[in-house]
Amino acid sequence: MNTLDTYRQISERELARRFARFLEELTEHLLRSVPAPAQGQVSRTRVSDAIGILQIHQRGMLASFLMQYRSLHDNLTPPEAELNQWWDVLDESGMLDLVDLHAFESYLAVDRLAHVGEDLHRIGMEALQIRVAALVQVDPLKLRLPEHVAQLARLLQLVLEEYRVPPQPTQRIYDFFTKHFIRNLDQTLRAKFSRRVRCCAKPTNGQNGRDSAHRHLLNPARGGQLSIIGRSNCMHR
Repeated sequence: MNTLDTYRQISERELARRFARFLEELTEHLLRSVPAPAQGQVSRTRVSDAIGILQIHQRGMLASFLMQYRSLHDNLTPPEAELNQWWDVLDESGMLDLVDLHAFESYLAVDRLAHVGEDLHRIGMEALQIRVAALVQVDPLKLRLPEHVAQLARLLQLVLEEYRVPPQPTQRIYDFFTKHFIRNLDQTLRAKFSRRVRCCAKPTNGQNGRDSAHRHLLNPARGGQLSIIGRSNCMHR
């Protein structure tokens, strides 16, 4: 098994474990927070519907999450038009389609989730971006990292949409995902990668003029080479 396959296998196994646990804990969380009758029957019904979907379809939701994740790995360098424009609420011109209010609210919720995750793990995500790019020999700016918080947030959104989880409790779900899945993502993946995968690769020609913001992610102990998915100073916060 080559290094890329090993990285993918470790990442998928860890994310599968964490997402399965998230679904279980989310179900328990929603059960404890079902609105009282005085807060409105519609709100109470929608949360109960979400709980029922989670209880019945946890395995299917996990399988869907992993299928979407694998599809990202199968296309690490999509066309530039697809690299950042991945919201259903964007039309072909790149403008927001505001017809569906729930879709727009979902977009805002996922956008907030992604920004929180990026603020928490910016250095770790950039380091992993450069390492994986070196591994597949592409420019880091052209790589779509499957483990990036924005991609993971999008995967959750796709799963919720596929299983028609009512929109009313989704903000609560995204908040729970941020707190219990995203917040310690950097430490979890870093520990797995550094313990299980250790190799290095020289940067590609496209990386040779990378600006100083990216150069500090290089491992100086390896004479300027990148330590692929291994522990390095840049991964410590």
